Amino acid sequence: MEYAKILLTEEQRLELTRLPDNVRDWKIEKYYTLNDFDIANTLQQRKDYNRIGFALQLCYLRYPGWTLTEISDIPDTIIYYIANQINADAKDIENYGIREKTRLEHLQKLREIYGFRFFNDTDKSLLQEYLIPLAMENDHVLRLIKLSI
Repeated sequence: MEYAKILLTEEQRLELTRLPDNVRDWKIEKYYTLNDFDIANTLQQRKDYNRIGFALQLCYLRYPGWTLTEISDIPDTIIYYIANQINADAKDIENYGIREKTRLEHLQKLREIYGFRFFNDTDKSLLQEYLIPLAMENDHVLRLIKLSI
């Protein structure tokens, strides 16, 4: 993300990390619907606020591709949609992450269960191979970052 801080305006960075408050229903359904496996893993968390937070972390890792530490504001419609799927009270999200270590522990669990991993040098090389021809055609930075994600 360091390169993005140099190459992008504050508005462009927000475009990458923030979903609009008026996100469309079809987009919420497409990106934030939990399957049976997701729900089973989510329900293993002890409290409703941890379940909602765990599910949100999972969903946001999938789309837009960030951890909750990178996200400043989550639209209520998404929180309610996810909470409804796991029969939790959406207002409980306010208590998620009071203990900072909880978010990190959940992120580690998600890595173990779903195979998420840190971006490494091999990934960097593959991404460069993919992006260089695209950048030669069109050097629009925001477009290239979106393609990277």
